[in-house]
Amino acid sequence: MVGNYEGDWQTMAVVVSGMTCSHCKKAVEEAVFGVDGISKASVDLDKGLLTVTYDPSKVNFTKVQDAVVRAGYEAREG
Repeated sequence: MVGNYEGDWQTMAVVVSGMTCSHCKKAVEEAVFGVDGISKASVDLDKGLLTVTYDPSKVNFTKVQDAVVRAGYEAREG
């Protein structure tokens, strides 16, 4: 895992709308991975699902949602 966090990493599923291609997948993953406290971001393009592994002391759904929106897509809790 990335960072010095010694607690339990958690996983979050986020439904992302508007992705249609591998470029979209890469854009979302890079945007979310850039959020401090995220160690992994992976998109399943066919399902429209983003899975994030994160430090719960630094990250919440709103921060992930904001990153997805900045990348040009919509996000809702999955």
